[in-house]
Amino acid sequence: MDNWQDKYEIIRRDKLEEIREAVNKDMETVYMMGYDAWGDNMPTKEYIEMCHKSSKYKRGNWYVLERTDTKELLSSLIVYELNPSEEIIVRGIGSISTPVHLRK
Repeated sequence: MDNWQDKYEIIRRDKLEEIREAVNKDMETVYMMGYDAWGDNMPTKEYIEMCHKSSKYKRGNWYVLERTDTKELLSSLIVYELNPSEEIIVRGIGSISTPVHLRK
């Protein structure tokens, strides 16, 4: 198993990870994934409060990558519905983040 395709097949077969829409109980963890990049040295409580109030974050749909056996959130991103272009559905992806301890 030296290539990524073999490893990917094991993950898919064992269903160790799952992508799902984030729910309210996930959001503090989701916000903290980006704290080191976007927190601007503010206290964590203030940062989380700012994220909860963010009109930008409220406009999108959050998704998480979750480990199915431990329920640990491994990564997150937000998807925005953008204005259609010539009747084509357009979406934007933003705020892609992973907890610091899981980054290589």
